[in-house]
Amino acid sequence: NLPREEDWILHGPYADKSLIRNVIAYQVSNNIGKYAPKTQFVEVEINGDFKGLYVLMEKIKRGKERVNVSKLSAKTSASDSISGGYILKIDKTVGSGFSNQDDYNKSNAITSRYDQSGKISKNSKIHILYDYPKSENISESQKDYINNYVHLFEKALASSDFSDPKLGFRNYIDEDSFIDYFLLTELFQNFDGYRISTYLQKERGDKLKMGPIWDFDLSLGSKGFCHNMNKENQNFWIFEYNKYCGNDLWVVPFWWHRLLQDKLFVEKLNIRWNTLRQYEFSEVVLIQNINNQVNYLKNTKAIERNFDRWRILNKRIEPNETKGSHDQEVELIKNWLKQRLIWMDKELPKL
Repeated sequence: NLPREEDWILHGPYADKSLIRNVIAYQVSNNIGKYAPKTQFVEVEINGDFKGLYVLMEKIKRGKERVNVSKLSAKTSASDSISGGYILKIDKTVGSGFSNQDDYNKSNAITSRYDQSGKISKNSKIHILYDYPKSENISESQKDYINNYVHLFEKALASSDFSDPKLGFRNYIDEDSFIDYFLLTELFQNFDGYRISTYLQKERGDKLKMGPIWDFDLSLGSKGFCHNMNKENQNFWIFEYNKYCGNDLWVVPFWWHRLLQDKLFVEKLNIRWNTLRQYEFSEVVLIQNINNQVNYLKNTKAIERNFDRWRILNKRIEPNETKGSHDQEVELIKNWLKQRLIWMDKELPKL
């Protein structure tokens, strides 16, 4: 029951002992009208060797049923066509054909002209990879266009006129997509949000959009690799990652702190949160989503078979420290999520 395509991912949720974190996050994103990869639980066997439970998921790529932006060929250069479509990614370079995780250069990425605090810098840590068209396929004129667009957005956002209707950031970004990305990242407290595994897209004639969301296995009460954050209370803002771990190779762009200095952005953020809290982000609906996925896995005995194959329930799997049964891991998620909702109800109006 998934749309036809040739590219898929088999995700092994090894460090996520609940087995469901990515599935839940993507489902909630789709439920609020923001495309995320559709998923299906599968069990894998190779030449008689049982490999346990995996998640078959859609690869993020351009396509009518996936990221629906216009097709760009290397020959596309006309001024009315070159404005889209692009898929960009803030991420490590491993997995994109490079041997090291920070192999950024002019051929594969846009480098921000600003550091994480919003000051002009020649040594910015913020790099935005070309995902579609791929770095080996994107033409120089297309690079020039999307580079210039991103730089104009950042320049407008960093300027003293950043809220101005004619000169400010709203001329360059789809504000609603930034709001939904923020709420999904913060609701699930995704440690990788904003700074890696972060996609953007730009359709022909449209503004820059955030999304789809991706890589939520370090979320929902999970631990992250930023140990300064793990020492804190369970609730904190992921957009403030730099405050805790600013020496990381991958930092949160200045965009988010700057956007939250705009009163209208914060007002829209709270309105959207309160609207979603009525249903999609309500405790009842979120817990039911979790129960539905867990019950399906229990009824098929997939959980039992997976942990017979991978005996990790009583072991520490970096970065997570939890030990116990699968049921206890799921209860951890539920209890964490209930507290997170209460915390965000209280803290969002203070932004």
